[in-house]
Amino acid sequence: LVADRINSIIDWGVETYGPEFAQQLKRDMGLENIEILHMRPSVDLGKLAVEMYDASKLEASRQVRWLLSKLHDQAEDSGESDLLSHILFDHAYTKAAEDLGFSDAQKMEDQLLEFFDDQASS
Repeated sequence: LVADRINSIIDWGVETYGPEFAQQLKRDMGLENIEILHMRPSVDLGKLAVEMYDASKLEASRQVRWLLSKLHDQAEDSGESDLLSHILFDHAYTKAAEDLGFSDAQKMEDQLLEFFDDQASS
């Protein structure tokens, strides 16, 4: 991530040149070290898309159904398709992805509250 890279550069500059480096960088360019909270789904979204795919329930044109079916068929060996997860806007998949995101956020509730509380007090 770009933010991780900028944080690394700022940390290196402070270590090499002292705290003035970060102060000058913020004054001159508006750049400062930011806290980052990485959230990743607990289930691979490519796998979720393959599991939730149901060609018989798709509301899409014939061409779109053909493309999605091809992607799903190609995923049979691996059981996942990142591309399918990016373009499958079927309600069954998006609902499952939303539920997964909500569940994952609930599991991280304490971390999220601490992160946003720290951001608000900064």
